Amino acid sequence: MTQPVPATENRTKPMIPTTRSDDADSIPVDGDRFEILWLQIEDEAGFSAGQISGERDKLHEDIAILETRIAEKKEELAAIERRVQAAQNQLRALLTARLSDDAILSAMRVEYRVKRSVGRPRKEFDAPSPADEDKQFVLDHLDSDGLTVPELKKLTKKDLRFLRTTLESLVDEGKVIKIGENAGAKFHLP
Repeated sequence: MTQPVPATENRTKPMIPTTRSDDADSIPVDGDRFEILWLQIEDEAGFSAGQISGERDKLHEDIAILETRIAEKKEELAAIERRVQAAQNQLRALLTARLSDDAILSAMRVEYRVKRSVGRPRKEFDAPSPADEDKQFVLDHLDSDGLTVPELKKLTKKDLRFLRTTLESLVDEGKVIKIGENAGAKFHLP
């Protein structure tokens, strides 16, 4: 069953005088009409003095923070440019001293911690996948409390590389859980 809708109260809104004129130049744009319309728009659109002031203050704070960050970044950029210029000046001085290219590169690497442009590629160690019996051997020594690799080495007397390779394989298979990093990492059964 629907409830009867209560009669709405008559709200008294200011009367907005309307003026019509055929002459577009004679339409007033200021005065009471503007003020009355503006008050209504201000209320409906949230343009109250307090809201606008708060928004302006927040934006001014944001601008100040951004200007500070911009100044910091410009200083970082200037420092990089000064460092590059200093390195170029040092290279010119070393060239003037008639040093060999190797001596110049060596000095510049020490001064600016420059990485070699052409280095020897690092060998990646591709360990063969551990055999099933090796995996079972390691699994037999683990429990739910977990062991570190050094603890497991003492217990099994096996090589560290063997243990690490086997444990990582077991972790990848989901048969062992690894908690932690480096030598302190513990491996335990799920």
